[in-house]
Amino acid sequence: MAKEGPLKVNDPELSVVIPCFNEEKRLGKSLDKIVGFLQKRNYSSEIIVVDDGSRDRTSAVAEEKLAGFPHRILQESVNRGKGQAVKRGMLEAKGKYLLFTDADVLQSVSAMQRDLNINPAQLLVEKPALDPLPEPDGLGQWR
Repeated sequence: MAKEGPLKVNDPELSVVIPCFNEEKRLGKSLDKIVGFLQKRNYSSEIIVVDDGSRDRTSAVAEEKLAGFPHRILQESVNRGKGQAVKRGMLEAKGKYLLFTDADVLQSVSAMQRDLNINPAQLLVEKPALDPLPEPDGLGQWR
């Protein structure tokens, strides 16, 4: 299930993908930092939160914190793992450049700033053509 925020950017320069699993307690503070950083940039951006089957309020916290900023929240009904969450976010991203960070923002916002100020084209990946995500078969197994 995908939920899109009220503000949309048709062709953002940067998409930030954040895979999450039960990150209710850390996500709010991290999103505040990321939004604060992106609002000071002179390029358009969007944030994509991929809720990978969380059983807590991860999606609700993301929706509260991202109101007023271009975003999408992609919710999985079951936990499929971080790799699949990152892949789904990257496939859904609309930005020319893609960046992903963990929900706890281990790569600090200041490091993001340093990296992005160098030249985004040197550090970020242009959106590749990826294979679509596998679909579950009738037995709940992923093909």
